Amino acid sequence: MSIDTIKQNSEILNEAVIKFNSYTIEIDSLEKNLETTKDKKTKKVIEEQISSLKVKINELSTYILKIQINIQKLLDEELQYNAS
Repeated sequence: MSIDTIKQNSEILNEAVIKFNSYTIEIDSLEKNLETTKDKKTKKVIEEQISSLKVKINELSTYILKIQINIQKLLDEELQYNAS
């Protein structure tokens, strides 16, 4: 039973990591645009987008860590159950 939960958590973790990577790629792209943009209003919009994505990345990092901790607990429980 715990194995199914571990699998589900692993799938959720994979999706979160994919989203994290896409945010990182998007930030890189926006930072390049920021370097080449001369218009002040456009720069401000890009900076706001970067800031928003960084907040999302921080939240996602916390979420990923919680999932990893949960998976580890489930693995420990499963190993303890199998050892007895």
